Amino acid sequence: MEKYNDLWNVEASFRVSKHDLAVRPVFHWKPRRIKAHMAICFAAYSLVKQMQYRVKLQYKNLSIEKIRQTLIRVQTSILFDQEKRIRYGLPSRMSKEAKKIYQVFNIKRSMTPYIIEKLKM
Repeated sequence: MEKYNDLWNVEASFRVSKHDLAVRPVFHWKPRRIKAHMAICFAAYSLVKQMQYRVKLQYKNLSIEKIRQTLIRVQTSILFDQEKRIRYGLPSRMSKEAKKIYQVFNIKRSMTPYIIEKLKM
């Protein structure tokens, strides 16, 4: 019975890998490439689970998909002033949940426009 309960965790990890991380079968022929592909998939899964764990500890329990959907909406538009030859970053507004996730990982994000680079004339 105990082993059957562990099977649920394995199935959940495959579901996350397949659905949330969009890991699909890739057909490699060389053992080195197969191992590299598996290592990348495992690293991605490990990082996502660690992120979910830290968000749960410091904020609340969110699914991997919910975290991804929240963070994907955090954007910065880039505008280029052709006369002054300056590239500006204009951050979008963040939801409360996105702000909280950023706080969990101690990531600072400016909410005011900023200069990305000044190009030479």
